[in-house]
Amino acid sequence: APTPIMDQEISIDSPLSAWVRHLVAAGLDLPDIGFELSDESGAIVGMAELGWPAQRVVVLIGDQSEQRAIFETRGWKVFSADGQMDTLLSIEEYLRTNRTEP
Repeated sequence: APTPIMDQEISIDSPLSAWVRHLVAAGLDLPDIGFELSDESGAIVGMAELGWPAQRVVVLIGDQSEQRAIFETRGWKVFSADGQMDTLLSIEEYLRTNRTEP
């Protein structure tokens, strides 16, 4: 039998790997890890630990929180990784509600 691409052995190089595994196990898309937001000219204007570009959602960690406004002024939904289960569940709910059609 073919192995599912998204098995639990996926290597996720992120402090938020447990969150990513939870979201993927919940049937949501794998985020871009180390997401870089570019402006119209292609210059990088923002960095986030996790990003779902199709849904314009990012998760910031640590000193990335200083970049919240950069994303928000461009219409992105921003979450801060605070280690709280409530935050993870909010991210899951938001992604599920704002799912993009293939």
